[in-house]
Amino acid sequence: MIFALIGVSLTFTTFSNQGMAEVIFNNYSAATINTDEINNCSVNSSIEGLEQSNDKNLKALDDFQNVCNSFVADRLMIFTEMPIDSASSEYLAQSLGAKLQEFAQYKVEPVVIVEPVNSGQLLNYEDIKNGRYDGFFENFFAELSELDLTDEQMGIWVPFPESNVPYWDHGETLPSDYAINVNKYLGYLKKYFPNSEGSILLNSITYDPEDENWENGDYVSLVPYTMGLNPDLVDSVGIQGFPWVSKASSKNRKLFDAQDFLSTSFIIESAKLLRTKDIWINTGTFSRKYTDSSIDEVRIGLDQRKTLLDDILVEVFKAEEDGYRIWVNLFAEDKSETTEATDWSYLESEGGKVIFKEFVQQLNDNEVELALFDIRKD
Repeated sequence: MIFALIGVSLTFTTFSNQGMAEVIFNNYSAATINTDEINNCSVNSSIEGLEQSNDKNLKALDDFQNVCNSFVADRLMIFTEMPIDSASSEYLAQSLGAKLQEFAQYKVEPVVIVEPVNSGQLLNYEDIKNGRYDGFFENFFAELSELDLTDEQMGIWVPFPESNVPYWDHGETLPSDYAINVNKYLGYLKKYFPNSEGSILLNSITYDPEDENWENGDYVSLVPYTMGLNPDLVDSVGIQGFPWVSKASSKNRKLFDAQDFLSTSFIIESAKLLRTKDIWINTGTFSRKYTDSSIDEVRIGLDQRKTLLDDILVEVFKAEEDGYRIWVNLFAEDKSETTEATDWSYLESEGGKVIFKEFVQQLNDNEVELALFDIRKD
């Protein structure tokens, strides 16, 4: 193990196969939520004109506004890649720049998640650290700076997300290399857009980079990743955590306690290190998982899903009470037809709409801002 850290090992609630199936499927069919009790999500008016946009993220926001009959959010998460040559630098700048310009038209702030990948190819962290792509990173931001985008319209930039999980090509690197690469990327951002916002996003559960089967995750301090970050470049810190359940065909385990999968304590530790009071979380709840197999598929009842959202709110409000300015990104895309085989959406059923509206109302009541990720399916 690379991490010489003391942490809390993952703990799961376990059930027999039969017992778990009864808990989940019976709850799903028997859930009762009164759809007549919820009105608008907010006292503020909807963003006008979104129905005219051709952008699938903005169209999805319009769907949420129609459900809420009101304002929902003016911050949306989007994803982009990293350039590996001059051609991709220009292409990414032009395509992303057009999207940012359309967001600006509706005064919607983008949260730009910059993944270390290009056209399906993972970029090696060691190559990035050694400067292989430096010129292309700078060219990318130089191209963006020529599109008349203001620093404010650039939004929040989050490079190298979830670098404490084994998905990326960083098997031979150290946690401290993450900070080197983040500083490098955000340094180019701030060179051309000095008042734009830089941020980070780490997973609540940390894995050894070589743990390809994701078998040995721990709740550990994130300081080995964040201690080398430049506070002048990082304006906020984020943590990601989602509930989880095992396949219906296997020994059933679940991770449904937000105090575990979304504890803010470790990210607050890093926020103190970086001298910032601005933190955020990326989370969501699913209705169906393992949808690519009728044998493995698990469904979560509305009552259970509402409880998960309520538990997430508890973690959010605890951080707020501790004096932190916190906002929430809710991942809400139906990915049941993708390799992820999970439905994170809320608008496909009346009950899902209601628990979403309740969640937004409670955030508004406590003056916590919401961001969303979803894509309109045409």
